[in-house]
Amino acid sequence: MEMVRTDERLASLLTERYGLRVTLNDIKKCDQDLTQKIYIHFLKDIGASLEQINTLPFEVTESVQQYPDMYRKALRTMNLAKLIKYFLYNIFGDDSFMPADLYDPKPKKTKHFFWLLLEFISQPSEQLNEIEDQVNLKCEKQSEMWKNISKLKEKLQQQKLEKAELKIKEDEEEKRIAESKSKLEECKDRMNKLKSEVDQKKLTCASLCTAIKEAEMQVIQAKERVKDLSNQVVQDSERVDIEERESRLAQLRTDLQTKKDYFAQFQQDLAIMEQYRHTVTTMVATIRDIQQEYNKDKENIATMTQLSQEQSEVQEQLEDKAMQIQQLNHQIESEQAKISQMHHTWSMNKESILEEIKQHKLTLEELRRNKTECEIAYQDLENEHLHITNENTRVREEIVNIDNFIITCYGKIIHAMEENNQSLQSTLTEVQQTLEQYRVE
Repeated sequence: MEMVRTDERLASLLTERYGLRVTLNDIKKCDQDLTQKIYIHFLKDIGASLEQINTLPFEVTESVQQYPDMYRKALRTMNLAKLIKYFLYNIFGDDSFMPADLYDPKPKKTKHFFWLLLEFISQPSEQLNEIEDQVNLKCEKQSEMWKNISKLKEKLQQQKLEKAELKIKEDEEEKRIAESKSKLEECKDRMNKLKSEVDQKKLTCASLCTAIKEAEMQVIQAKERVKDLSNQVVQDSERVDIEERESRLAQLRTDLQTKKDYFAQFQQDLAIMEQYRHTVTTMVATIRDIQQEYNKDKENIATMTQLSQEQSEVQEQLEDKAMQIQQLNHQIESEQAKISQMHHTWSMNKESILEEIKQHKLTLEELRRNKTECEIAYQDLENEHLHITNENTRVREEIVNIDNFIITCYGKIIHAMEENNQSLQSTLTEVQQTLEQYRVE
């Protein structure tokens, strides 16, 4: 992630990173002391050992050993320049860093080097923070999904309990309906039997009423006849007939009383039948209520079926959520693997850089053993190299100018040749026309 390169941000980052009090004016000036402090803090930050930067080697000349404080600063600056140059070349492929960038740092070039160092330090941290933010976000999503799954499981369990309760109620209602139906059938059978008995008793009652009326008529006739006979002389044969009639009348009265008793019993049975009819009507109303409850139970069964479908949908959603959680777990594992890989890569890079710095220290120590005035020669060679580079650049610019001049001249020559060709073509045409006219003449 490329940083926004401004002087204010550079001063803020250096102050925040190394605890130095770097102002905007310091960034614009980039003096020698501040520049060297920042480079030294950077080397410490990447784990480089700076113990030997200020240490004079044993093989230096006697004049240097006599005045160590005089040469220590120059030696430290040279060693620091070599370390920074070695780092920039190996990490960024930039070999433009010179010791002069420590002795007399140029603000533009120095700020460019500072930005390279800060990008090297902050890039892995930013990637690591970004990955950690993604992992935390996915962990939060996973936690939220687990909470939703727990809620769905609780809801599913509640629906199962409600379904079981409804099933128990449904079984109880079906059992009660079956019992009520059996009772209703018994009542219907009993009512039909009572109806047949009532009809039979009605017929008997009608016949009894007819017989009673006939007996009453006969009694009336007998009384009238007794009166008539009492007014007449009664003979023996008539007396016998009267006695027979009286005995028959007594028998008819006895039969009449029996039939009256039977009729009273029939009225009681009829009242009982009315009670049964009322009971049957009440039971029919109860059965209607039971039928309505049964219809409600059917609606509850339909609701249970819908709940079962919703339960299936919830189960599918749970499976989808579980798959998503599994995918998130895989992603988290992959992100954690990436983080571990980045940590490992950073550790390897850090170890390789430290190893290179260590090797460079060994090389520096070897160079210190073999050098006397090589540093001055090295400085001269670097200055000469810079001069040659500038000269090479100037020569290249001159070559480019010469090439441009040649291209321009070549274009002019081609244009002149084209004009000459056109002129020759027109001349040849005129000559040909002249020859044709001469031949015609």
